Amino acid sequence: PSWNIGLQNRILHQSGPLLTLQLDVYTYSGGAHGIEVTRYLNIDRSRGNAILTLADILLPGKEAAFWGLVRIRHNALRKEMALDEADFANAWPFQTTGNFAITAKGVVLKYQAYDLGPYALGQPEFLITRDQLVTIVRPEFLH
Repeated sequence: PSWNIGLQNRILHQSGPLLTLQLDVYTYSGGAHGIEVTRYLNIDRSRGNAILTLADILLPGKEAAFWGLVRIRHNALRKEMALDEADFANAWPFQTTGNFAITAKGVVLKYQAYDLGPYALGQPEFLITRDQLVTIVRPEFLH
C-alpha cells in the first residue's frame, strides 16, 4: 500500500523576543484518509530560546478564566455545526490543550482531528482576542 508523509513549517508571528512557529504534518498510511496535525511552538528568545507553555504566559490564578473563554468558543462551534445533542457532548467532551499560538490577534488554540469531534470536524481552532486577554495573559505577551 502507498503511504505519504509531508512536513511544513512557517513563522506565524514575531514580536520582540517572541517567535511563534507553526509546524504542519500530514501522514497517510492507507485507509480512508490521511491525518493532519498542527503544532505550535512559542519561543522566548530572551530566555535562551525557551519553549513557552500556557503556565508561562498566563497571569497567576487566571487559568480557569482562560479556559472559560475557550469553552465559550467551543460551545459556539458546537451550536454552529448543529452538534449540540447530549450524545455528541458525551462522546466528544470539551478538553484543554497545550497547543497554542501567540499571534498579533491574540492566542489561538488548535485541536487535532478527533480531539473535539469526528474527523469531518477537522482541526478546530479558537481565537481568544487580545482585548479579552488583558487581565489573563502576562502583558509582555500581548504586544
